[in-house]
Amino acid sequence: MIDIERQGRAAANNAGAGAARSDLILFMADDFIPCTTLVRAHIEFHRHAKARAVGIGPAFFADSLREDPFRRWLEDSGLLFGTALRMAGSNWPQGFFYVGNASMRRSLFEELGRFDEAFDHDLADDFEFCLRLRRSGVRTHCLPKARACHDHEVTLAERVEALRRCGEAARHVSALHGRIAQWSILCEQPLDDVVLAARRAEEQDALASTPETRAARFHSSLNLGFAQGFHAAPPQATAAAKPAGQPSRRA
Repeated sequence: MIDIERQGRAAANNAGAGAARSDLILFMADDFIPCTTLVRAHIEFHRHAKARAVGIGPAFFADSLREDPFRRWLEDSGLLFGTALRMAGSNWPQGFFYVGNASMRRSLFEELGRFDEAFDHDLADDFEFCLRLRRSGVRTHCLPKARACHDHEVTLAERVEALRRCGEAARHVSALHGRIAQWSILCEQPLDDVVLAARRAEEQDALASTPETRAARFHSSLNLGFAQGFHAAPPQATAAAKPAGQPSRRA
């Protein structure tokens, strides 16, 4: 058992990395079930990769969980983890990172400043770390044989609440890194406009539900959750973007 002084995934992962004895660190989400080749795939990758490289394994819902339209859309749209992992083998977004199934050398983890423990939930800490990876010129690589099963019956209501927390955390990301393209357009709109868009999408889907109207309803609901969290969080002084290689401020 590892004692963790602060709350949140960032603090837990930092504590786990600190307690690990190996030079190779593997992070794994608690709702991911690893396949039999996952650990070996990460080890083999780093055996031949440069020290400043990150291995990323995909995670997929089981077919039974994908029967739910929302889960299937969420996974296929790429909005669950930040990229459509089922298509990642042929269209890998260079610099993509998530902490659910990722490995790196301890030296790189320390060089980048670990995870920022000011994030006290389980959202946005890995996205902020990803920004530091990109600005440091670190390459990430998809490891298809390091796949995991995502054992989580995600619901729309649950995900909207998670996006609210993510919107709150986004304030801290912006304070560290400046204007963030991924959410700047959404959060610069008046919140009433985002509410209206979500209401219209819900009404259209109720009138004549199609895959397109259902997807629009899902997307607008998540946008609203994120925007509500962002606008509810207290504004923070925004720092200029950091030069490559400079670690984030840690709490």
